[in-house]
Amino acid sequence: MKNQSAENFFSGRQLSLAQVIERGNETEAKKLATQTDLNKPGKQGMTLLFFALQNSYEKDRKQLAIVSALVRAGANPLQQIPEIGSAAEVSVKSDDPVFVAALIEGGMSPNAEVEDTPVIFGAASEHSLKVMSYLVKKGADVNKKDSLGQTVLIESLSGFQLDSVIWLLEHGADARITTENGWGFNNMLAKIIERQSNASNAEKLENIKNLAIKKGMKWPPTDY
Repeated sequence: MKNQSAENFFSGRQLSLAQVIERGNETEAKKLATQTDLNKPGKQGMTLLFFALQNSYEKDRKQLAIVSALVRAGANPLQQIPEIGSAAEVSVKSDDPVFVAALIEGGMSPNAEVEDTPVIFGAASEHSLKVMSYLVKKGADVNKKDSLGQTVLIESLSGFQLDSVIWLLEHGADARITTENGWGFNNMLAKIIERQSNASNAEKLENIKNLAIKKGMKWPPTDY
């Protein structure tokens, strides 16, 4: 969503805080945050936290500090904005961890979930590998499952994010994982290897297979 002015979304006390956010006045933002309903959606479902996150796009220290201050004051980073998602979901898809760091510094758990899906799933791409690394350093559980029994390892492999798969295997991901319906990481990997014709990808997949076997993955897998 393109940045729009505070007046397009908010009114009353929320507008006052949003205007302070626009100006990057950290001290005043902290003060008004304690006097404002932070989670009441404005027009288009916009929240003050997401508005602050948008205004931190240039990675200005004061703007990022305001994001942290809002979370600390009770703003919900998991609150959904129609057709956009939550502040947490958007931040983990970035190529820079500064945005999710601002949320975590404000108090969001690195193991937070959106609709039973750990937020780290959003970083399951090579584009967001630095974000994934940051989340893990902050305590995110790489083996935490979603409602289907999948982990971020399976999420990364299903998206063919091979560098992310390798990184995860090297940082504690369980290669023996099986989903709720019995489909294992090894089953998925075997199917992908079988279909792969690109030499470069085939080499990476072979490396993944060997690394996963060292981590305890059963190979070859039982037919699914």
